Amino acid sequence: LMARLPHARAGGLSHSVGPVPERAAWLALAIAALAAILLAGWSGLPAIFWALAAALAMGFLARSMIGGQTGDILGATQQVAEIAILFSLVA
Repeated sequence: LMARLPHARAGGLSHSVGPVPERAAWLALAIAALAAILLAGWSGLPAIFWALAAALAMGFLARSMIGGQTGDILGATQQVAEIAILFSLVA
């Protein structure tokens, strides 16, 4: 999801790495979803939903506040998505 956002700055680590190939992003998403369902059972589906919702919210916030994503935004998005997953599994 974050790969679709433009870079907020011309420099920086996130920008210097370059774009994520779309095929790699879809493959990573499929592996993560499969792992979530295998490890958490059907409780993994709501966890996936809340992780996606958190990532979308972070993307919207990053786009509106600084115009795109940076490496710090990517790291913060990972942390927020992980917290959403943990809350979902606890519930």
